[in-house]
Amino acid sequence: MAADQGSRGAEFRRSPRKAVTRTVVIVYGAPPVSARGTMFDISADGAMVRLPPSHRLPAMVHMIDLAERLAYECSVCRQDEGRCGLRFLKRHALPSLPKEMNFLSAIWMDYAQR
Repeated sequence: MAADQGSRGAEFRRSPRKAVTRTVVIVYGAPPVSARGTMFDISADGAMVRLPPSHRLPAMVHMIDLAERLAYECSVCRQDEGRCGLRFLKRHALPSLPKEMNFLSAIWMDYAQR
């Protein structure tokens, strides 16, 4: 039975997923566009996020995890029915972002104050 479940992909993931419920902000484009979403699982390699179903993302986005004060550079691996799978490329602590990502600090502060 375990081998059969493995053929569906669960055992082949590089890192285990953890169920969470966290508010995140997805940011992309220039000028930046942002959308609030809910992350419902996370691993060391990526996350699954729920967004409004009509929201379509480009291939590359930033994700701000408000609770953990982290910003991720992500590739979008999957989008369907209001869910998107993100693969983490880089992770940054929000208080110490690289200069080219400073625009995320203002977005983070705006959402954190809501």
